[in-house]
Amino acid sequence: MKSKFSKLALMATLLGIALAFIFSCSDLPPLDETPAISSSNPGMFGSSSSAGGGDSSAGSSSSGSSSSSGSSSSVQSSSSSELFSSSTVLSSSSAGPIWDGPIWDGTADVSWYRSDRDEFRINTAEQLAGLAKLVNEGNNFNGKTITLTADIMLNDITGWENWDWAYEWETPPKTWTPIGKDWTNSLTGTFDGDGHIISGVYYDNGNNGSDIGLFGFINSGGIIKNLGVVASYVYGSSGVGCLLGEAVYGNISNSYSKCIVKAKYSSAGGLVGTSRAVTIRDCYSTSKVSGQSSIGGLVGNLNSFDNDYGNGPGSKLSNSYSIGKVSGTSTPIGGLVGYLGSSRTDNSTVTNGYYDKQTSTQTDTDKGEGKTTADMQTTEFAATLGAAFKYNAGGYPKLAWEE
Repeated sequence: MKSKFSKLALMATLLGIALAFIFSCSDLPPLDETPAISSSNPGMFGSSSSAGGGDSSAGSSSSGSSSSSGSSSSVQSSSSSELFSSSTVLSSSSAGPIWDGPIWDGTADVSWYRSDRDEFRINTAEQLAGLAKLVNEGNNFNGKTITLTADIMLNDITGWENWDWAYEWETPPKTWTPIGKDWTNSLTGTFDGDGHIISGVYYDNGNNGSDIGLFGFINSGGIIKNLGVVASYVYGSSGVGCLLGEAVYGNISNSYSKCIVKAKYSSAGGLVGTSRAVTIRDCYSTSKVSGQSSIGGLVGNLNSFDNDYGNGPGSKLSNSYSIGKVSGTSTPIGGLVGYLGSSRTDNSTVTNGYYDKQTSTQTDTDKGEGKTTADMQTTEFAATLGAAFKYNAGGYPKLAWEE
């Protein structure tokens, strides 16, 4: 009799567990229900009325080959949402922002280029890679202008903050080839970002890579303006910058970077690695920068271009700031500029340049003025930078063209 009661008790217990499981499942949504994603905004980087307005030659280009890589959306890490305006996020879920555009398929499209034209409009990653191919093969675009008409993503930026120490199988599949590679094969024309953003730049070769960035080398009056480079990782031996590795007699303006920049040796900057006789104005960087020496939050090496007699114009930096952490193993290192050089006849100068002495962990005083985080987030500081910037409540100033 005792055995029979024990069996009945066991059966009752099992029945109770089964009923509890059934009732708990009744609160779950049906298997075919999925959360709705808002489509009120067109993309993570915001809409661009000119996105489809490329050259007629570009419209017939092979850029359509990237449709396979862009056929599915890539969900970014939640920390990536800090890189972009909240108004550009498709969904406000905890998963983070969603990019709904194509990702670079790894090819280079040069079909948009015609030698009889002076102005070009590009709007795909493949066309941007085509620009790198053309410049690196000797076409310097002297006297010509390339205008970017859409945001571009070169790699899925999920977890981009960890690209500097990720395992090989966790790194992006596509390595970027910088636009311009040396004095001879460099951009001498104008690249106008037109208020657009390029993300997912990835280059990792500290042993054999100098003049590294989205752009590698610009020369003889080359111009880069109105461009943001974000969620990217560049690691080279020397002359490393998120936007640009090296410039000689160039002009950089109205641009910013939010990246990880590393040099195995020297001359690394959050925006520009090495500048010689270059004008840089109305720019900022939040990039994290590291290396050995000549390491700066915005520019690693701000120097002159000397002739055979040691005479030449210096570089001029103005109305700019940086806030990223800066670290190096030997001097010079600076919150804004790493090395500030000069020729026998002309000094390189920093005018109205600032850095966050708290976030950068630097305290240098002769290559930009250090300020506290609180000071740099005031309306007064934004006004100090000039008309190219605007106040950003609760944050650092933004460029006037940013959303």
